[in-house]
Amino acid sequence: MFRRLTLILGIGAITTTTAKANHGFHTHSDAGHDQADILGDEQRWAMAKPMLPSFAKKRAEYIHASSLSHFNIQKEQFGSLTILDVGCGAGFLAEELAHLGGVVHGIDPGKPQVLAATRHASQDPVLKKALTYEVGTTEELLGRGESEKYDVIVCSHVLEHVPDYRKTVMEISKLLKKGGVAFMSTGDRTIKVWLWLCVLGE
Repeated sequence: MFRRLTLILGIGAITTTTAKANHGFHTHSDAGHDQADILGDEQRWAMAKPMLPSFAKKRAEYIHASSLSHFNIQKEQFGSLTILDVGCGAGFLAEELAHLGGVVHGIDPGKPQVLAATRHASQDPVLKKALTYEVGTTEELLGRGESEKYDVIVCSHVLEHVPDYRKTVMEISKLLKKGGVAFMSTGDRTIKVWLWLCVLGE
């Protein structure tokens, strides 16, 4: 069974398809995760440079427009889609999607990141209703029977942090409903991109 996947590489985008497979989503800590463990939750948002929310806003606008086109719906219907944010972190992208009318469930294996996302969203009544978060992985979602549950899945800058990105992509495909669409963004593994995303962005 095939799903549509959009992979954003750098500033470009390509569209491809992938088949369902039985693989788990696993992550490992990077410098950003370690920093969050030390600093705690709310400081993750406080320390974010303007570039991070700006990147999230641009991605959210692209995902919003592409989803409307993919499902042939009006913007008022965006909230009817089931959206999953894999590796949601502190909730930058999920919040931007919520501002556009989306109802998003975010998962992340890092408890400090999920706490940051939850507490930041709780400060806004609109976001509090539109967003839910949990500490977890796609493997755990599938374990409790959530296969083919989501219309839209987003996975922003997670693939470069997993041991086997192919397994992650196929696991995401299994969580998608028939006819669903997934958006995955990642940077090329070059020094230039690392400086741009990790040094300037984070």
